[in-house]
Amino acid sequence: MVFVAVILISWGSVGHKTVATIAEAHLNPAAKNSIKALLGDQAIGDIASWADEVRNTPEYKKTGPWHYVDLPLGYSFAQFSEEVKKQGADNVYGAI
Repeated sequence: MVFVAVILISWGSVGHKTVATIAEAHLNPAAKNSIKALLGDQAIGDIASWADEVRNTPEYKKTGPWHYVDLPLGYSFAQFSEEVKKQGADNVYGAI
């Protein structure tokens, strides 16, 4: 398990695909059906790094900040919620 964690720290397409595949296995049937309606027979893992791949292209440049949120470590949920509200919509939480 430590070996896998070390590899996933750098994310990249392999890390995104790994996490997406694990998440997909834990979806309830309604969520699986909703995703199937969007993706057809394509697996979530196959498209998991799409946002990374396009965020530096001219047409998607504005979406770069939508991929992350910068917060200090150790926040409580209340602190986290307040800070995300202060930062506005130009991060992953605002984009979602």
